[in-house]
Amino acid sequence: MTKRLFTVLVAALALLALAASFWVTRQVVVSCSPMKSLNSLGQVEHLRRELSLEGRQVEAIRQLENELAGTLSDRCSRYCAARAALGNALIAGTNTEAETQALIGELCALQTGSETATYEHIRKVSEILTPDQKKRFIGDLMRCRCASGCCSRER
Repeated sequence: MTKRLFTVLVAALALLALAASFWVTRQVVVSCSPMKSLNSLGQVEHLRRELSLEGRQVEAIRQLENELAGTLSDRCSRYCAARAALGNALIAGTNTEAETQALIGELCALQTGSETATYEHIRKVSEILTPDQKKRFIGDLMRCRCASGCCSRER
């Protein structure tokens, strides 16, 4: 009787772990969908109006926005896959400390790559702008970025 109860409990726990793994993976994939083109969100048009951009500037920035969107979309997909792998390993309890640290290192590298790509994008956009446009562009970015998230709590 005890052996049968033990077998049922193990099977139930395995089923629960499988369901939890599916749920975590689904949450990760839904919450981390590839980034849409910034242009499709109206950012280039906003910059055109706010900074009085010329046609050649608009086209150059639109190209940069599309490149950034592709880069960040790729990184987001890879980040989600690594995060799902970490979640699945934690749920299954099969990961060693070295494997966990390797997955965390991969997540950190992808996040660093995204931040670097965003910085490079801002630098490239700034190179297209006049000094006055650049000053307004960077000022608007800082107000936007620092008005929410962790920066807003530091004020």
